[in-house]
Amino acid sequence: MPTARAALLLFLTGAITAPLAALAAPPPEDDFGWDEEDEEDDDGKASPAPVDEGPDPSESDDVDPDASGRTGIDLFSGDPDEQEDGRIDADGSDSARTFRAAEERIERLPTDEQILAWEAYLKKYPATGYGKEIGDKIEDLQNRQYEEKIVTRQDVEDAGRQELIFAQPIGMPNVNPRTRAQVGITFGFPSYIAADLDFEYAFLRSVSAHIGVQGRYTGWNLETGARWAFVKSSRQQLVATLVADFGMQLGQRIEADATNDSVVGNSLQFVGRPQIAVGKIIGPVQVLVSAGTELLSRAQSTPAILGGVHVSGRVAPPLAVFGELSVYARELDRQGGAFVFNTLNVGLRFYPMSARKPSDPLEVSMSGDLPVTKAYYEPFLGGVTAQATYHPSLPWLKN
Repeated sequence: MPTARAALLLFLTGAITAPLAALAAPPPEDDFGWDEEDEEDDDGKASPAPVDEGPDPSESDDVDPDASGRTGIDLFSGDPDEQEDGRIDADGSDSARTFRAAEERIERLPTDEQILAWEAYLKKYPATGYGKEIGDKIEDLQNRQYEEKIVTRQDVEDAGRQELIFAQPIGMPNVNPRTRAQVGITFGFPSYIAADLDFEYAFLRSVSAHIGVQGRYTGWNLETGARWAFVKSSRQQLVATLVADFGMQLGQRIEADATNDSVVGNSLQFVGRPQIAVGKIIGPVQVLVSAGTELLSRAQSTPAILGGVHVSGRVAPPLAVFGELSVYARELDRQGGAFVFNTLNVGLRFYPMSARKPSDPLEVSMSGDLPVTKAYYEPFLGGVTAQATYHPSLPWLKN
């Protein structure tokens, strides 16, 4: 009897303590019997394993490698809702929200990049329901790209044929073949006067001819000639011209010798003046340079050296300032040395029609003239020059 009572007591004690011990024990590691490799999301797809290290930029949802293997910003990722909706299904399909979000972003790109972006979209979503619409977009973009290239090329060619607006120098030849009419007059002290009356016609953009009467320090010339710009670039703002002038010299102002005031005058002879001239426009500044020779038909005459540098700067639309150095030297083959007459012109140039016509068809120059170096010539100790040049724009004239 005592034995049965002891067994009953032990049974009751175990029944009470066993649940308490179970409640006090820690929960098992896999309480529901799930394994990490078997975890799935709500769509029934396996969830990725947790990453111990930081996110890899090449695996980020916001980065997408392109066809060339480079990594760039993914145009097809959006806000969190769109990214969840835009997740690629097994068959490579997309959704309306994904397509519209990509369309909105791609339209901001240049034409060539839009084409690449839509091609990348088709690779990412091969089973998209917008394949035909995307194909039409790519075709339209390719046509537009071709038209843009054609227009750009034509614009470049037209820009290269635009007329250059170079200033007309005082004592140097015209550097830019262009139709023009010019008149000028110079008064020197104590007893010098000269005039310039010339007309030039441009047959082509780079070829012109001229005829006129020009008074120079060496005499009055009835002159004609041609100009050919073998370089004339509007893009580079550069012109290089060959000048071939010839005519008759109606008077000679050179003194007979260094100590005699007599002048060899009224001597008719033929004259040729081959030169090369170069002009460059640098913003508001123009630089003109010329060099050449003067050949006379008289047997004892030697070739003369010609040259000049002209620099002008546009300080306002209707106004420019300029300076010009002209060089003339000839060996006279006589006692006393060479005939030299180098002058400096400094003045203002006005463009009275600049407000109405950007091509500046009319320019008026006023300068003070000073002989820098001179020999055998005394009638000119200094003077002033006024010159006007007009570039007509007539229907049959192509400047």
